[in-house]
Amino acid sequence: MNNVTQGGVDTPTEVIVSERDLSWPLALILFYSTNSMLFSTAPVLVTQLLKVVALLLPLVLRLLFWRSLRVTGEGFILKIVIFTAILMGLFPMSVVSGTAVGCVVNFVCHFLLLVLNFCVMGRGGVYYLFEKFERITIFFAVVSLFFWIFGEFLHVLPSTGTVYSGWSQSTVVNFYYLHFGAQGLRNCGQFVEAPMYNIVLCTALFFELFMRTKVSKIRLMILLLTIGTTFSTTGQLVAMASILVRFVVLRKQRMSILKLIVFTIVAIFAVVCLVVVSTMILDAKSQGASFAVRAYYMLTELRAFSEAPFIGHGYCSFAIGSSNSITLILAEGGLWLFIAYLLCLVILPFKLSALAQNEGLKYFVLFYFLVFSITISPYLLLTYAVMSSSLIVLLVDKRNVKNQYIWS
Repeated sequence: MNNVTQGGVDTPTEVIVSERDLSWPLALILFYSTNSMLFSTAPVLVTQLLKVVALLLPLVLRLLFWRSLRVTGEGFILKIVIFTAILMGLFPMSVVSGTAVGCVVNFVCHFLLLVLNFCVMGRGGVYYLFEKFERITIFFAVVSLFFWIFGEFLHVLPSTGTVYSGWSQSTVVNFYYLHFGAQGLRNCGQFVEAPMYNIVLCTALFFELFMRTKVSKIRLMILLLTIGTTFSTTGQLVAMASILVRFVVLRKQRMSILKLIVFTIVAIFAVVCLVVVSTMILDAKSQGASFAVRAYYMLTELRAFSEAPFIGHGYCSFAIGSSNSITLILAEGGLWLFIAYLLCLVILPFKLSALAQNEGLKYFVLFYFLVFSITISPYLLLTYAVMSSSLIVLLVDKRNVKNQYIWS
C-alpha cells in the first residue's frame, strides 16, 4: 500500500465514506481549536491529541477505503520537503527561546498534516470542509444568541455555574457548557473572548458571501446579528466591507439605467457610512486603555523585528499579551515567516481564483487576511486551513485545484 500516490484523481468503486463525511472531523476541530472555552479549560495533552486525531482521521479513512492518498501533480514530495524546510527555518531560534517542541508540533503535526489533507481531497473537498464549518458556526450562533439574550442580557435564564478561564485568568459564567459569558455583555459564545468568536463568525460569513453560489438571507442575518452582539471592532468593520464587495463589486446581474443610478447612489451612501462608522469606532477605541496596551505590544514586537529582521526570535517568543498577528509574525519569524503568510493569504488567492474560475475565492481568503491582520490568530488551525486552501495551487495540478472547489 502506498502512502502517497501521484496520479489521477479517482474515487473508490464503492463509496463507503464520502467527501462530505470526511469533512466533519476537520470542521469540528477548526471550530473548537479557535481558542474555545472547552479547549482552553481542558489539559493541553488532551487538546493536542484531539487535534492530531482529527487531522489524521481523514487520511487514515482514505487509506482504508481508497487504498492510497491520491495526489495529482509532479514533484509533490519534493515540494512538501521544501515547504517543511521553510517552516522549520524558525526551529534554530525556537531552540534558543525554549519553544522548540511547540515549533515542531505546531508546524509539523498541525500545519503540514492540514496541508496534506487539502492536497488529497477529492471533488468538492475544500468547499465541503468550509461548508461544514459554516453549519457548525450557524448552529452555535443561534445557541449563543439565545443564551446571550435570555441569560446574560435579560437574566431570565440562570447560569449553571462558573468555570475558570486561563485566558483571562478569571472565572466566567457558564450556561450548560454551550455558552460562556467571558467578557461582560459581549457575546463570546463558546470562546474565551469576543475577538476569537468574531474571527469564527467572520470566516463563516466570508464563506456564505464568496463561496456559495447563492447567499441565504437567513444564514446571513444570523451571522450578522451575532457579529453585532460581539461588539467587536473587527467584526463590525470587516462585515460591512465584505457585504459591500459581495453585493456591489461582484454583482453580475445587468441593471437598467434607472436601477444603476439608484444602486450607485446607495453604494456611495454605504461607502460613506462605512467610512464614518469606521472612524467613530476607531476613535472610540483609541480613547480606551486597551488601545494603549495593544499599541505597546505592537511597538515592542516591531522593535524585536528590527533586531532580527530576517529570521525573528523564535516561535511563541512574544505570544503573551500580543494582539496583532502581523507584528507578532515579524517579531517571531521575521521576513522569513511573514513572506510565507503573505504568499498564502494575499498573493496565491489571485491565482486560485483564476484556476478555479471563481472570482469570489480570492475575496474569501483576502477578507480572512483582514481579520487575521488585526487579531491574534497566526497559529490557529483555522488560519492554516485558509492558507492551505490557496497553497494547494503550488502543490497539486490545476485540474485537481478546480476539482476541489466543485461540488454536486
